[in-house]
Amino acid sequence: MDIERVKLYATKMAERRRLDKEVNDLKAELAVLEVELLEAYAEEGMQSARVETEYGNFNVSPRSQLWATAPDDNDEEGKDYEKGCRALEAVGWSDFVQRRFNTMTLSAHVRELVKSGIATLEQTEDGRLYLKPAVKGFNFTPLADGIKITEKFSLGVTKAAKK
Repeated sequence: MDIERVKLYATKMAERRRLDKEVNDLKAELAVLEVELLEAYAEEGMQSARVETEYGNFNVSPRSQLWATAPDDNDEEGKDYEKGCRALEAVGWSDFVQRRFNTMTLSAHVRELVKSGIATLEQTEDGRLYLKPAVKGFNFTPLADGIKITEKFSLGVTKAAKK
């Protein structure tokens, strides 16, 4: 056995653990900063900020993405997928229904409906989001109780060109 190779492996594993901890710490710091910055962007009505860092120039801007999923289950922790499946079938979207529906695919479909102008996003008095048809021939009412729609905000950071 080449003990130097074992030593190298142990050293690399220790380095990996140290870096994993640094990454986890960095993610926690970013999460706090993101909440603070999203609030600041909203309060100040800013769309984007260009910043120069030691790693290059970046544009930082809030972005929004819609997600459609089953509503929270009131009796247990988790989601009420049965209710969601019934709602999807009621509007003729059984293609999304399996034993459990695919929230990634459903969310993409909901985003496309809003983007294409087939539906608009409305808000109830208690703050829940729902789809409202913008085109005749669509009925999204059964989705109201069976599908929970949320809008998640995050920051997008892209490399910017030098001035």
